[in-house]
Amino acid sequence: MKNKKIRVAYAALAPFISGSERSLQQTILAVKEQLDVTLIVPPLSPMIEWAQKNNVRCCTVELEYCSLWSSFTTYIHKHFSLIRIFRKYRIDIVHSNQLWSYPVVSLAATVVGVKKVCHFRDPIDKHSNWWLPRRVDKAIFISRHIESMFLKNIESKRFKSYCTMINPVSLPPKIDEVEFRTKRDTSSEALGLKKNAFTFGYIGQISPVKGVLEMLHALSKLNSGWQLVIAGDATEDGQDYLKKCMKATEDLNISPNVTFIGFLDNVGLFYQAVDCVLMLSKAEPLGRVPLEAAGYFKPTIANDVGGLPETICHGKTGWLTPSGDESSLLICLNEALEMDAWKLGGAARAMVEEIADPSLYAKKLVAEYETCLHNKRPL
Repeated sequence: MKNKKIRVAYAALAPFISGSERSLQQTILAVKEQLDVTLIVPPLSPMIEWAQKNNVRCCTVELEYCSLWSSFTTYIHKHFSLIRIFRKYRIDIVHSNQLWSYPVVSLAATVVGVKKVCHFRDPIDKHSNWWLPRRVDKAIFISRHIESMFLKNIESKRFKSYCTMINPVSLPPKIDEVEFRTKRDTSSEALGLKKNAFTFGYIGQISPVKGVLEMLHALSKLNSGWQLVIAGDATEDGQDYLKKCMKATEDLNISPNVTFIGFLDNVGLFYQAVDCVLMLSKAEPLGRVPLEAAGYFKPTIANDVGGLPETICHGKTGWLTPSGDESSLLICLNEALEMDAWKLGGAARAMVEEIADPSLYAKKLVAEYETCLHNKRPL
């Protein structure tokens, strides 16, 4: 008899769709033919609509931590709701998409004998031990950088085994050089950009940790012939920083060269329009943007911090520069202006296919689940 699919429940707080949620979406799409998947999110999560569109079973439970003494009714309700879900769908493994939902789902999993997996996507310190009240059967890290932080700070009694797996990204179909350049021109026109100017691009949240102001200052020192498109927005608390960035373009006399287009649903349009992506984050657990850019045959200039060096091969698929070193950044920017876009882009695409292909990721993840279960799944 053919083996039954492993039944996995993915739990995500997901108050909004960020890189962590996009990574989970890509993971579920990659594995849902091989696994019996259930998604567990809070009642108001935007992931619910996504699950409906993609035919993914979805259950709603409040996943934020609360103690038994602070809210007895809420505490009992959420844990019994999880237990009912685990039993109804005969879950083998609960996979917490981030550390923050682990305390809630791990208690219910322990009660019913479900294996516990936790994805570590954020920086880790000694205080992170508090979020692991029950031992993790399998810890998964999104980068070697996060792995090193985990092993340095987490007590060994709190986990059984671990592995590092770079997040998968959606890979658009391969194209030839002619189509590469055609898509670049048509996408530039769609975004209202100049087709005859070299286009740098930034996509993501506009906040101090992303180094947007530093990016503008460095670009202002380049010769003419370039433009920058910024796709993204600031949080409600970060609107002052966004205003500073907009004012900086005027103070630096580069406002004609910079286009703010706000949040963009169609990220493919952005990546097709740009020649080189900029990611000058001051801290980054991994860095999804260089991987996404590489999928569209585009190189990235990034700060040499956190997990970003794991997404770029310096000089071959993009450039890495020391954080805060403007002279080094300017060298990279000028090299980008002179690059062979198709050659560098092709190398970037080959690299991302090797380290972040969804189908390869799915095979490895299923193998890790099998190891976690020791081939002893509930009937």
